[in-house]
Amino acid sequence: IISCVLLGFAIYIITLLFDLESKISIFFVASIISVNLSFICLHTTYIVSSDLFALAFLLNTLAVFLLEKREKKYCLLAGILIASSLAIYQAYITVTLVLCIAILIRDCLRNQKAKDTGMRAIIYAGVVLLAGLIYSVALKIVLTITKIEVESGYNGLGKVVLSDYFRNMKSLIYNTY
Repeated sequence: IISCVLLGFAIYIITLLFDLESKISIFFVASIISVNLSFICLHTTYIVSSDLFALAFLLNTLAVFLLEKREKKYCLLAGILIASSLAIYQAYITVTLVLCIAILIRDCLRNQKAKDTGMRAIIYAGVVLLAGLIYSVALKIVLTITKIEVESGYNGLGKVVLSDYFRNMKSLIYNTY
């Protein structure tokens, strides 16, 4: 029940972000979010954590909502919300990215000035990077205090070295395609 309430708040925030007023558009947004296959599989496979996943989703939508206020004081708060979501479930960073891109596309379709849209894209990117930095620092602090090591097994953070990715980026892209 808690995850349904949190998801309902997130859907409400999305309707506010995109100024959706017709019942059919709100129905489609709610349907797309709540009955997509990846969302259903995640929540049924890890049902114990479904409330946390819904909270992570809500934190990301709330962060984008705050960014839309277009005030500097909300940028730090949005970064903290995104970092909190990263601490819960890193994969939900895509919610923030997709909502930001959708807002930028909407603004382009509404004939907003390219300079304003570009500046907002830079602000969005900066806040996401700030969130990553906050998450990284918080993770290091928690690991130091608790004396826990980062998992270095399959898909563990212990084996992630960004310099390797940047050094091998050309071959990684080539081998991908």
